[in-house]
Amino acid sequence: MASFTLPARSGSTTDGASPQGPRSPQTAESTPDKNEKKGRTRSEYRPDIDGIRGAAAIMVMGFHAHVPGFEGAYIGLDLFFVVSGYVITGLLMHEYQRTGGIKWGAFYARRARRLIPAKATMLIGVLILSYLVATPTGSQQQTAKSAAAAAGFVSNFFFWQQDDIDYFGLEPGTGVLLHTWSLSVEEQFYLALPLAIILAFVLARVLRVPTVASLLVTSVALAGASLWLAITWASSNPDAAYYLPITRAFEFLLGVALALIVRKVRPAEDLREVMGLAGAAIIAFVLWKPMPVDGYPSYWALLPCVAAALLVWAGVGGPTAVTRLLSTKLLVGLGLVSYGWYLWHWPLLVLGESLNLAPPPLWARIALVMLGLLLAYLSYRYIEGLFYKRSGAVTKSKTWGSRRVIISGVVAMSTVASLSTGALALANDQATTPRWETVAQQLNDVPEMPSECLGESSFIPDKPNRCDLVPFDEERPTVVLWGDS
Repeated sequence: MASFTLPARSGSTTDGASPQGPRSPQTAESTPDKNEKKGRTRSEYRPDIDGIRGAAAIMVMGFHAHVPGFEGAYIGLDLFFVVSGYVITGLLMHEYQRTGGIKWGAFYARRARRLIPAKATMLIGVLILSYLVATPTGSQQQTAKSAAAAAGFVSNFFFWQQDDIDYFGLEPGTGVLLHTWSLSVEEQFYLALPLAIILAFVLARVLRVPTVASLLVTSVALAGASLWLAITWASSNPDAAYYLPITRAFEFLLGVALALIVRKVRPAEDLREVMGLAGAAIIAFVLWKPMPVDGYPSYWALLPCVAAALLVWAGVGGPTAVTRLLSTKLLVGLGLVSYGWYLWHWPLLVLGESLNLAPPPLWARIALVMLGLLLAYLSYRYIEGLFYKRSGAVTKSKTWGSRRVIISGVVAMSTVASLSTGALALANDQATTPRWETVAQQLNDVPEMPSECLGESSFIPDKPNRCDLVPFDEERPTVVLWGDS
């Protein structure tokens, strides 16, 4: 595969500010593998980075499970995005310093090994569960279509176009794969990042400025444009602002810029202590007083993004009080399995709600999240770990090895897309059987709940609104049915 090569610079050894070491996985996500261990020392590993992922994963799980006190915890995804940009840029810059170039084929092969096996397993598992649990009157079809979109790394575009799906207010059983929108955004970032880096390299040559300076200016300029779009579209096109990569790019690019800055700027230990405490305080404040979800991300997303940057920067050059807390075994362990946990927790919650025909009680939601954690551990050990071990077992030609991995990834995702198409056809066939046609007709006969039947006004006699579920007929008797369910 091609590489973009520039003359190697002197002093190409990495320093302690290296963003990440060889153990760390990525949630919403990437991880260094064996090929990235070469030339890197064990001391470069930052357990606090995995700890940030672990803390972010807890936030996302608590928000999705509707745990009291986690109403603002959706910011966990923002933390993931910043960390992703930081880690990936650090790895690429390390390779550039060490070799004088970046091998994009090897880069994409590493991403394929990291992301595709676990994701393909989850998508196939969800298709099977959907067939067993969901109905072919719409739910199975929606899951099959979204699985195909997720396999093609475009599920964020798919859900952007779905008017009947609201991320912050789902109906039971809908959006089984809605969580894959963030994975698609990250995967699209990986596809676009080389273009931005190549642009910066070209500008550095043309303008005869240092490469790192060109990269920094390019990333800041692109981040500014992305943030401007996010703020502009927050009111005019909020769904686009939420799902599209161009309005989420500033979060990744903040991590990119940080990875470049820390190579030159190292705050004193006392200042790093303050930075870590400030980052933790911002996150605690946002969790205590959730930000508005309407029009998010907009400028509100700067709060968790800056907090993530402060936490990461605080750990550059040595531990602090906050980074020691983030480096505890529990948070690091959750960070290591966070990718698989994120993959599995949401389908379990949605399908569990579908089976219950209503939101399950809190204990059941937490149990489903913990089941997702168990599946994440099994995925990390027996699926992701298997491909890590095999990552060095390629042919003698590294180029052919990267090509083979990429081709295998494309084949795997194409297979999932084909299975999704088959699942869609099967669901459509089932929907035409007499049994399910009757069910569909009965569902269509149920009148939509008028707005005046919702809220306190429908239960207060002196309110003018009257709740009529069916047309009023004076010749028919009036009957009131009162119940608790």
